[in-house]
Order: sequence, then structure tokens, then C-alpha cells
Amino acid sequence: MEKLKYAVAMFGGIILGYLEKYRFLYLMVGAAVLLDLISGMAAAVIQGQGLSSSVARAGFFKKLMLLFSVGFGTFLDVLLPWCGEMVGLELRGKLMFSAVICVYICVGESISVLENIFRSTGTKLPGWITKLLKEAKDKMENE
Repeated sequence: MEKLKYAVAMFGGIILGYLEKYRFLYLMVGAAVLLDLISGMAAAVIQGQGLSSSVARAGFFKKLMLLFSVGFGTFLDVLLPWCGEMVGLELRGKLMFSAVICVYICVGESISVLENIFRSTGTKLPGWITKLLKEAKDKMENE
């Protein structure tokens, strides 16, 4: 059991060391997802809807899939340059799947957090904030 523990720790350390350039992106996505979860639960309680296990479960699996997409983007960032080298293509430094996915998730989660905040306080979300975030999201979806 000790050997397995050391092997997992070593493997995890190697992966984290290799993916060091993604650390800040992962931290921001984690923070955005966590803030959305907390603000969503707080908004439900404040509005008197209470916490529902079925709604929480659906939200959890949605967040899990967002995190899975970040991992898949990182997988593509690592795999495609390696495959490109096999066929003679130079792709290093040109791929940013993970970064684009992380930014997209952060913008979407920011919109959701703001909606939760303003929904729970009973006020309307300022139009310029909505416009700015939706323009950013639309721009990423269309380009």
C-alpha cells in the first residue's frame, strides 16, 4: 500500500510539474465554479426555495462536466503537439484549448454569479454588466 501511495504521489507531482503553466487558469476556474455554487445556494435560501438535493445534484454534475472539459482541453494541448511531432508538424506553443475553455467557463460562471447575487437581493442586474459579459461570451462562441 505504501508503494502505491508513493507511486500516485510521484505521478501526480510529475503531472503537476509538467502542467505548471496551467496552474493560474485552473485556480481561476475552480474559484469561479465555487463562487457560483455558493451564490446559487445562498440565492435559493434567501428566496425561500430552500436547498433541493436533486437541484444540487444536477448542479454538481454540471460543474463536474465543466472541470472535465478543462481537463480535456489540457489533454488536447499536450497530445496534439506530441502527435504533430510524429508527422513532422511543429505545433508547440500554438495550441490553447485549455486556456480558451477556462476563459469561457470563467465568463459563464461570472454571469451566473452576478445573476444569483442580483436575484437574491431582488434588484436588477445593471445592463452594462450584462452587456459586457454577454458580448464576451458571444465573441468567444462566434470566433
